[in-house]
Amino acid sequence: MNHGAEPSSDNGPAELGLGRAFLRNGALLMGSSLVQSLAGFASQLILMRLLVPADFGGFALALASVGLVQVIFSPCLGTLAILARDDEYTEDFRYRLNSAMAIEAVFSLVLMLIWQAMVGISSLWVFPLILTLALGHWLNSVTTFFERGMPYRHLTAIETGSQVTGHAAALLLALAGAGVASLYLREAVVVVVRLAMMLRIGAIPRWPLRWVSLAEWRGLLTATRVPWLDGIVDGGFQRLVTLAVGMLCGTHGTGLFVQAQRLALVPHQLLSPVVVRLAGNVFCRVGGHDAFHTLVRIGGLLFLLLAGAAAGAWTFADVVIPWLFGAGWREAGPVMAAMAGVVLGYSMFELVRAYCLAQRQNALLLTGRAMQYVIFGLGCLLVAGDASAARLGIVMSAVAVLSATTLITGLAIRRSVR
Repeated sequence: MNHGAEPSSDNGPAELGLGRAFLRNGALLMGSSLVQSLAGFASQLILMRLLVPADFGGFALALASVGLVQVIFSPCLGTLAILARDDEYTEDFRYRLNSAMAIEAVFSLVLMLIWQAMVGISSLWVFPLILTLALGHWLNSVTTFFERGMPYRHLTAIETGSQVTGHAAALLLALAGAGVASLYLREAVVVVVRLAMMLRIGAIPRWPLRWVSLAEWRGLLTATRVPWLDGIVDGGFQRLVTLAVGMLCGTHGTGLFVQAQRLALVPHQLLSPVVVRLAGNVFCRVGGHDAFHTLVRIGGLLFLLLAGAAAGAWTFADVVIPWLFGAGWREAGPVMAAMAGVVLGYSMFELVRAYCLAQRQNALLLTGRAMQYVIFGLGCLLVAGDASAARLGIVMSAVAVLSATTLITGLAIRRSVR
C-alpha cells in the first residue's frame, strides 16, 4: 500500500545515471533557490525600511533563545532516513522512526515552553514562535522519508511556494502596521503553507504511530549520535553567536549584525540545495574515491563563485546597503563588508561537512566545529572592551574561513597519507 511518503523518483540515479541526476536536480534546486532568494531580498528591502534594527535584533534574540533548547534536545532523527541503506529501510524501521519523530516534536515543544517560562521572554509573539518551531522541526524530520527518493521537483515547489507566501504575508502585515509581529508571523505562515502543500501531494507519512521502547530509543540515539552532536555544535553555535552579540551590542547592534549576516549568506542560500542537500545525498550513494573527486569538482567551482561574491561584498557594501535599505541602516554597510569572509567560507565549510558526514569522517568534522567555537570565543575576548557589530563581523569572517580551511587541510592530509 502506498502511503505517499516514498515516491518513485523519475529522475533518480538508477534511471538517469548519477551524473545526469545531479545536474538535473541541481539545476532545479538552484532555480528554486534563486526564486526564494529574490523573494526574500525584495521582502527585506521593504521590511528594513519599515522596521528599525532593534526590531530585527529583538526577534533574532527570541528566536535564538528558544531555538537553542530545541537544537540541544533534537537528535536529528531525519538523518537516519537519508543515510539508511536499502536493506535497512524496512517497514518496521520506517514505522519506528516516524513514531520517534512525533514523540521528539512533542518533547521539544514542552521543553521550549518550559524554557520560555523560566527565562521570562517578554514578547507576546514568542508563544506562536515556539509552536511554529516545533511544527517546522517535525516537518523537516518527516520530509526526509520523501526526500530519500530524490523527488526534488516536488520539494522545490513546496519550499518555494511556502517561502514566497511567507515573505508576501510579512510584507502585507508590515504595510498594514503590524510592526515587529510581521517577523514572527512570517515564520508561522511559511510552516503552515508548507504543511498544507505536503499534505496535498501525500508527502506526509500516514503510517500508524506507536510507542517507542527505551531499547529502541537507545538504538536510534546511538545511530544519530554523530549527526546529533554535529547539529548541537552547528545549530548551537549560530544561536550562541546571536546571544553573544546581544550581550555585547544590545538589540540595535544585534539587528545590524543579523541582517548583515543574512545578506552575507544570500550566496549560500542560492547554493545550499546543491552544496548541502543534493551533494550530501550523492556522497552517501557513491564510493569513497568517487565521492572525493565529486567533492573536488564541486568545491573548485564553488570557490570561484564565492570569491567573486566576497570581493563584491567587501568593495561595495558601504555604498549599496544605505542606498537599498535607507539611511537608518547605514551602519550595516561596514558590518556587511566585514563579513566578506562569511560569504567565502560558509558554503565551503558546509560542502565539506556534507562529505564528512556521508563518509564517516566524524573526528575531522568535530575538529572543524571546535575551531569555530575557539575562534569565536577568542575573537569576542579581543573585542569585548570595544565591541561593535562590525568588529564581530570580522570575527565571524575569521570563523568561516579558518574552520573551512581546517576541514580542507584535514582531508588533504588524510588523502596524502593513504
